[in-house]
Amino acid sequence: MRFDSDRKLIYIPLNKNKEEIPVPIKEKESVPWDEPVSQKQEEKENPVLKQESDQENESTALWKKIQDAIKKKNPMVYFLTREGKALSVENDVLKVVFPTGAESKKTMLSAPVNMKIIQECVDEVQANLSVVFLLEELNEKEQKLKDLFGSALIIEDN
Repeated sequence: MRFDSDRKLIYIPLNKNKEEIPVPIKEKESVPWDEPVSQKQEEKENPVLKQESDQENESTALWKKIQDAIKKKNPMVYFLTREGKALSVENDVLKVVFPTGAESKKTMLSAPVNMKIIQECVDEVQANLSVVFLLEELNEKEQKLKDLFGSALIIEDN
């Protein structure tokens, strides 16, 4: 099988004689993501939900800016941050949570050498802000499954 990126074709072998047929590669269609209508309506009716959503968006945007600065300064440290999700910003502290399978990345990021790089990038983005890395906690059912299946278990949010 060969790939021709210029013509956007992939050549698939037909038989042992190495005859090939070109097959066009379809571009992925981008589908805009949108919140369910009921959630938007609920936010309009409940200002507390809207405020929480705005804070979540603010912390996510802030974390993305910090990650961009880290990526420019040290790509290896950036690689470790990719699984972290911004949780909230409270009292000039950005809380970033890592999934249960990423304990080692969280530990490596917490090393003084890496924290120095991260804090320099945080200061570039927003002064007087600090970052705290947390591990996601499993609920009782998920913990039982993890105890039973160990690292073979993959928990996905839907």
